[in-house]
Amino acid sequence: MCGDSTQCEHCEAVRPSGDGKACTARARARSPASTPNLTAAYDSKPKEEITSVSQIRPGLVSMLSSFAKTPEQKAKIATAGACLGDAVLRAGFSAGSLHFFVGGAPLGSGSMVEHLATDKDKQLWTSTAFTGTMSGCLRSA
Repeated sequence: MCGDSTQCEHCEAVRPSGDGKACTARARARSPASTPNLTAAYDSKPKEEITSVSQIRPGLVSMLSSFAKTPEQKAKIATAGACLGDAVLRAGFSAGSLHFFVGGAPLGSGSMVEHLATDKDKQLWTSTAFTGTMSGCLRSA
């Protein structure tokens, strides 16, 4: 990964002199996963109705944080968690997508929209109104 250059391609550190194994290990650790991790981090009971921010916040924060590139981004997502969860609940997503958010799979790559339950949910996720609300939550955090 580091090649003959003294600057690593996939990490922010200068390659140490020698064979560059330390840089390669850091680069591997920072490289995004090529396949999304769809394993739920939290239990979501399919028959349970999702009606509160406290139900959705942990999983949603887990999922969104898996895309963060810095600890500061993760902290901002965590701080905005209640607002983000409220935005998702108020938006009108289907029960299937709400359960997906509750599960909090640490995707880490790809796009969340690819895994939403319905086409309506996918349109909602990408709508200007919804993305504006989510951005507002993060700006206010």
